[in-house]
Amino acid sequence: MRVLTIVVCATIACARPRPAPGESPPAEAVMASDDRAVGDDAGDEARVAMLRALVAASRGADQLDARARLFEQLAGSAQPADQVEALAIAAALVAAPGFAALPQADAVLYGQGAALARAGDGVGARAAWRRLGADYPASRWGPPAIVELADQAFAAGDPNTAPPLYPRALADPAVGGYARYKRGWCAYDLGDGAQALADFLDVARTARDPLRFEALKDLVRAYADVGEVTKAAAFFRVIDRAHVGAHLLRLGQHYLDIGKLREARRALTDAQPLLPAADACRAEAALARAAWLGGDRSATAV
Repeated sequence: MRVLTIVVCATIACARPRPAPGESPPAEAVMASDDRAVGDDAGDEARVAMLRALVAASRGADQLDARARLFEQLAGSAQPADQVEALAIAAALVAAPGFAALPQADAVLYGQGAALARAGDGVGARAAWRRLGADYPASRWGPPAIVELADQAFAAGDPNTAPPLYPRALADPAVGGYARYKRGWCAYDLGDGAQALADFLDVARTARDPLRFEALKDLVRAYADVGEVTKAAAFFRVIDRAHVGAHLLRLGQHYLDIGKLREARRALTDAQPLLPAADACRAEAALARAAWLGGDRSATAV
């Protein structure tokens, strides 16, 4: 299964379609990272040193705040040692008296879950994200945490957990489009082609690349299940006029893969005049294959 996952830490947004049943595109192809510039190593080290000094010099709520900021800084580092230290700081921080009163407690819980997931501790990550949802139901980090929980279930092939989770994040401006896209994949995997088509279509119309690009590709799969081949050209012309031929070519190839030979030949025939020469040749080869599989040897020879 190709898995699509997002991880949105307090300081970074880092994430994680299907040639075979049950797959979805790799997260890095769909979820773009944030626009934060990569900091210089010297600057990062200076910030860490300053925060360590602040932790040592402060007490009570001020120290908790400084520890939370130190965790945030270390969690955003690519250094394994920093990641290990970040996890230790988070574990102590979330267990400390007074943690719940921290203004950034919800962000820390989300970041802890993300750090645990990166370290391979899925159980711990889920516990952190569930605590976030339970203790801070109105948090801005709630929808990303819900999506993280759904993605883990999706990656594990759990047919019951992921589908009801994604809809809970649809209204969120940060992850709503991604949640709708993944709900479409859940529907597709469960055999609900109409729902999958609706979700992929909505994402294709409203999202930006690279999510829009992936939704357009997967829209072809769903259309092959529930759409009419005679209306395919008009359908894709409304959505993506500049690439109708490419969508029809992909549709014809998918029809071939699932054994719909008549539909494959119609889609490929409609695609040919809309394609550049190289892709038109690909369509011709696919037409020959469809004819051969259908037992039409004369058409194959032509």
